[in-house]
Amino acid sequence: DDAREFFNVYLGIDPKLQIMADDNILKGLFPKEMNAIKDNNRDSKEKNSVPIPYKQLLFTTFILILRESFLLNDNAGLDYYLSSRVRHGTIKNQLRHHLQQEGLTTRKNAAGQYDMNIEWVEHRLGFEGEATTKALYSFLHFSQRVDEILQVLKDHKIQVKTESYNKDIDACFDLSLEHLQEGIYKLYLQDNKVFSTVVDDAFKLFWNRVEECFVDVKQSIKDTESLLCEELDKLYDEISELANGEMPTLSKFKDTITTCKTHLQQDCKVVSDWFQRSQISNKPFTMEELANASLRGINQYCNIKIQEQREINAPTLLAGRNIGHFYAMFHD
Repeated sequence: DDAREFFNVYLGIDPKLQIMADDNILKGLFPKEMNAIKDNNRDSKEKNSVPIPYKQLLFTTFILILRESFLLNDNAGLDYYLSSRVRHGTIKNQLRHHLQQEGLTTRKNAAGQYDMNIEWVEHRLGFEGEATTKALYSFLHFSQRVDEILQVLKDHKIQVKTESYNKDIDACFDLSLEHLQEGIYKLYLQDNKVFSTVVDDAFKLFWNRVEECFVDVKQSIKDTESLLCEELDKLYDEISELANGEMPTLSKFKDTITTCKTHLQQDCKVVSDWFQRSQISNKPFTMEELANASLRGINQYCNIKIQEQREINAPTLLAGRNIGHFYAMFHD
């Protein structure tokens, strides 16, 4: 309603009405190729300002109001989706899963400290004496580094930003005005604007920018994979040095490192594939199909698998457009 009201105000403004705007405003209003025109219009008495159509300023502000809703709406914004569906445990669990499953990483205890990896150091590798302490700290440092690397991906890369929101982090989903101004200016030049049409065109502009950002997201995931593989190699080198290369169980440890790197590559591919714009599917589904898919998803991340017998006599086909609502129920 606020956006519609603002749009109606914009429509009522005389296109000949101009205001003096400084360079900070101009950077957001005009594409780069307009610089020459701006310089020609610059008032010699006011070196830091130039007259621009007030209507254009209002139109740009209107598009930014829509961008705010697209990115930061509490229920349907892009940032909400990334938080609830990607950042909130999901991406970290996906990339850490096999490291935890193989026992290479440990979790923090109630005191906020990482548990020592007694299982690998003493039981599987068989370290004794002074080397035991050094090996324990190698595994401890490995757990810390894994979480630090994943934290950067989650808290800095898989984030949205604009010129006023998260502006100081290296977020992949950068919808700052500088990336949108060309498209906004083209929308401004269109004749006979209608609220619903402008909103649709604005959201297409935002989605096109998001698709461009997928390239940066995928590269960040690839970089994360490389960093985690480097940490696996460092861990093996440190343990191998402590064992002087002579420990019989070292070969088993090396096999585990290799297996984890393979799984990590696969998991990063899975995560990377999340970031693509998919079309809504209207393929119908049954409750049994939904239950089976949910069970597979749960067992993928749980060490203790759910084993159960069930019989679902519900042949009713549910409309595909409702799958998102059911998914949200099971996901949360």
